[in-house]
Amino acid sequence: MWSFTYIIGRLYSFVLSIFSPTHRSNKWTEGRKESDDRVVEKKESNEELSHPDIGDKSHSKILYFVVGSLLIVITYSLFDSDKVVSHLQKRELTTLSSVYGGDCFEDKDIDDCRVRAEQGDSSAQYNLGLAYQKGLGVPQDYKESVKWYRKSAEQGYAEAQSNLGNMYERGQGVLQDYKESVKWTRKAAEQGDSFAQYNLGIMYSFGRGVLQDYKESVKWYRKAAEQRFAEAQYNLGVMYDKGQGVLQDYVMAHMYWNIASVSGHKGAIYNRDLIAKEMTSSQLEKAQDLAREWMRTHHQ
Repeated sequence: MWSFTYIIGRLYSFVLSIFSPTHRSNKWTEGRKESDDRVVEKKESNEELSHPDIGDKSHSKILYFVVGSLLIVITYSLFDSDKVVSHLQKRELTTLSSVYGGDCFEDKDIDDCRVRAEQGDSSAQYNLGLAYQKGLGVPQDYKESVKWYRKSAEQGYAEAQSNLGNMYERGQGVLQDYKESVKWTRKAAEQGDSFAQYNLGIMYSFGRGVLQDYKESVKWYRKAAEQRFAEAQYNLGVMYDKGQGVLQDYVMAHMYWNIASVSGHKGAIYNRDLIAKEMTSSQLEKAQDLAREWMRTHHQ
């Protein structure tokens, strides 16, 4: 202990000597030693006179011990080692999180989605609902999926409304309820969600949760079809082929099936080629012209 405090005291004395005016002058004149040796010698002799007590070895040891002890006491009183370590660890963890943490929207990171969802972010709530529905990064859990879809849907998030309607239609995580399905699907469809518009068309076609209404079905299929939803385009072709909700028209049926076939819809390709055998050359030419015009105006 004596040697340790003695060393601390010596270091303190050394630091004082570095920053004393005499030492600074020596440092400045050292660069001129060759041209002004006498000045350096004079400065050294003055430095010896500036600390008369330090020259006494017995007194200097006691002084070093006292100074070292004081420095140790002051250091421990100013710094709480536990707090310093805790602060450093906290900063390290924060840095690691910011560098390596995933993102709910770019990486579909579940932990980030959960944090955002619990804070009320409707997009994150939707992503978390989708993760539970599909079992992406979490065990598949339809009830948990419905929970998060509902939170998002209640904030007006169209995709969540659409998927919540789909869960009610299938009875996944909830009791099957077509009326509740129509309720949420309609909310999303009215916001322009093409999937919901298509599903609402299906509900009107088959009378699920609503009275069967082919005209209303055609209305919603058309809205989805205009957003290049291939299944809706295919179903419109079926409606024109059968004359459901519209006048029967092979030209229009061929047109919609031809449009859907661009997306690779196999049923549309098959039906288009089949109905073409029942059409005149002028009807076929007209259907093809209408399809090209539709594609030009809707695929800009």
